[in-house]
Amino acid sequence: MTRAAKKHRERFLVEQAAKSLGKQWVLGLDREHPDFFVMEGASQFGLEVCEVFTGPQDRAGAHMKATEAVTQRAV
Repeated sequence: MTRAAKKHRERFLVEQAAKSLGKQWVLGLDREHPDFFVMEGASQFGLEVCEVFTGPQDRAGAHMKATEAVTQRAV
C-alpha cells in the first residue's frame, strides 16, 4: 500500500472511530508520529492508528494481516 493510500485509510478509520464514539473531532494535517493531532473543543491530543490482527502467526507475521494485504493490493 502506498503512503498516500495508507494515510487515506488511517484518516477514514479515525473519522469512523469519532463517529462511533459520538465525538466531533477536528483532525490536523497528516503526520508520521503521531499520525494525527486531534482537536476536540479546547482539548488536543495525538492519535496513533494501529491495527491488531488475531489468530495464527509464524515468523512472517499474522496470517490475517497477510490476507488483508493481499485483499488491499487487489482493491
